[in-house]
Amino acid sequence: MKLYYNPMSTNGRLAHVTAVHLGTQLETHVVEMAKGEHKTPEYLAINPNGKVPALVDGDFKLWESGAIATYLCELAPKSNFYPTDPKGRADVARWNSWKLAHFGPAVGGIVWERFMKKVLMNQTADEDKVKASEEQFNLFAPVMNAHLETHQWLVNDTLTLADFIVGCPMTYAQAANVSLERYPHIKAWWDRLSQVPAWQKTAPKM
Repeated sequence: MKLYYNPMSTNGRLAHVTAVHLGTQLETHVVEMAKGEHKTPEYLAINPNGKVPALVDGDFKLWESGAIATYLCELAPKSNFYPTDPKGRADVARWNSWKLAHFGPAVGGIVWERFMKKVLMNQTADEDKVKASEEQFNLFAPVMNAHLETHQWLVNDTLTLADFIVGCPMTYAQAANVSLERYPHIKAWWDRLSQVPAWQKTAPKM
């Protein structure tokens, strides 16, 4: 198998950290997006969206980070990291859907304005857009915070793929001054996640 990703990409990190945590043997290729490698005909033949990550397993080409992470879990020996029971898997899917629809866009909006625009384009944040994203963040973060008040992890009180799924959008949260002051249980969960060896190993170098 070959994983195409970029270590700065939070979506790319989800695929990569899952592979590292599972001990999956695969070849990695860094897609140099600054050089336009994600728009070359060769890469678009793998992922027509021109995004990272993408996985090639023989003649099977797979894109979308959640799908790749789930596929890697399916190939790995069964473990608590990816539940084997229908309710546990539905719970992982629930948090994935929640991240895609609510939490990810909210965090991503803040990170883009306050961090990525400066790093990638040397531009300052549009504070109106930051405010709108913060309003969304403060609408949905209480849901996660309340859940974590009585749980160490998101699913089955053990580290699972759901924690990586929801954690990856938070990769640059500190750099973007995303405040967790009102959400102590998210902060405690983040501190636990930050101690996971695979999470530490795949942290982008800033």
